[in-house]
Amino acid sequence: MDIKDKLGPLQRYMSIDRLLATIAVPMEYTSEEITYVLPSILLADDGLALSRILLVTNNYLCEVRVGSEHEFDFVAKNTIENYRVHLWTHELKKGDEISTTYELAQITFIHSISINFTTELSYAGNERSAWLKEVIAAIPVSTILDSFRKIKN
Repeated sequence: MDIKDKLGPLQRYMSIDRLLATIAVPMEYTSEEITYVLPSILLADDGLALSRILLVTNNYLCEVRVGSEHEFDFVAKNTIENYRVHLWTHELKKGDEISTTYELAQITFIHSISINFTTELSYAGNERSAWLKEVIAAIPVSTILDSFRKIKN
């Protein structure tokens, strides 16, 4: 699948040209194919906002901060040692009435290279189940075992 197709669903947050510009420099650092593009979507003051894009290859995760000139980092996928998931809902009220309810999620991957080194994904919206399925397809929980196999060898 072409990278533009993978970025397509994110066009509700910014133009395809801005999305491509955001990931252009990080993509120069890897020769591996980007297999998944995972958005981090936050609940901002003025609605939903794209805060980060996680580019996933067979061996690496590249966390790209949206809105910065060029800020990103790469980490080996097989260093994930902990897969922390937090799911909840958030209600927005107008007066005493609930006007909108959002499904929220935060997934934190803690890496074996340092307890302080994490990769985070966030979600706010009404399609959390589909987002979670995409995250699990890109980074299966079994990835944790890869970290332990690496330590053992």
